[in-house]
Amino acid sequence: MKRVAIMQPYVFPYLGYYQLLHAADDFVLLDDVNFIKKGWINRNRIRLNGEAYTFTIPIQGMSQNATIRASMIAADPTWKAKLLAQVRHAYGKAPGFATHFGPIAELIEQAEGSIAGPAAESIRYVARYAGLPVRIHTASELALPAELKGQERILALARHFNATRYINPVNGAALYDEGRFAEAGMELRFLRMDGTVSYLQQGPAPFVQGLSILDVLMNVERDELRELLGRYQLLTVSEIGTSPDEPATT
Repeated sequence: MKRVAIMQPYVFPYLGYYQLLHAADDFVLLDDVNFIKKGWINRNRIRLNGEAYTFTIPIQGMSQNATIRASMIAADPTWKAKLLAQVRHAYGKAPGFATHFGPIAELIEQAEGSIAGPAAESIRYVARYAGLPVRIHTASELALPAELKGQERILALARHFNATRYINPVNGAALYDEGRFAEAGMELRFLRMDGTVSYLQQGPAPFVQGLSILDVLMNVERDELRELLGRYQLLTVSEIGTSPDEPATT
């Protein structure tokens, strides 16, 4: 079986995003589709003072008419020091801080040009750390016909890697036709994170779900991260309505 998953590149996305990488043999970063304002491409959430706090990497002339690859990080570098100070304040006493703050700081300090670059590197960094064998690609390097859109583009990308199973987050199930994938020789599966996924966060406040993977990295050891990455179900279309709801996602 050849398993493929495809998503836009996000900066340090939530745990469920990395579960897609765990489930796939080949993972395609969809960097040549339009940027989404107020989405999760250039922002995410960390746990600061016991609450979810949204950080943002500023985009120059942000436009939903530009592709992710063409969306450039603002030249003002002050956001970098601010973000790193927030991460240090949030996680300076966390068990994973000594391991991860240096590589994260290097990634942030080197971030310039297209937002697709640091977003992709944030995804690759966690995949390397967790030891995931998935192969990560960018759609813009594959030179598929520009006229392909939506489901047909996803099918073409999956065919490029000779996929026999395509995996998508469960909240996107309505976008896909199971019969069309069957015609192409592929199983269609939807990933749903187990609703009971949690881990020990720093501080006395209640557990905050759906945060950036930064929160997971700072709070758990590598073995626990690997265990959390495997906490999901792969569902058919008919099974979606009979399974528990998944946690909130970012």
